[in-house]
Amino acid sequence: MIRSRDSRTVVLPLAAALGPQAPAGTGDGTPDGAQLFAQSGCGGCHTLSAAGTGGTVGPNLDRRMPTVEEAARAIASGRPGMPPYRGRLSEAETQALARFVSESTRR
Repeated sequence: MIRSRDSRTVVLPLAAALGPQAPAGTGDGTPDGAQLFAQSGCGGCHTLSAAGTGGTVGPNLDRRMPTVEEAARAIASGRPGMPPYRGRLSEAETQALARFVSESTRR
């Protein structure tokens, strides 16, 4: 368990606790950011309309509108209350997930 900034206990989504799943791909070898968002349990904490999620523990990504670079940094290194995914996701998967989040919030 992790304590959030306001001392609430946060239970990480099961997918995040279990580690990587089978690689999410588009068929051409490119990781699929939408599949990675779902498989990694991101929606358990984050709101992202494009993924149909409404988590309230982490930032609302629709409102935050991170750049690809900001999202990639948060995914790889973690944030307060969010574990790092470096080592769980490859660099290509991190970039695909970051692009999905960033591009989804700018539609």
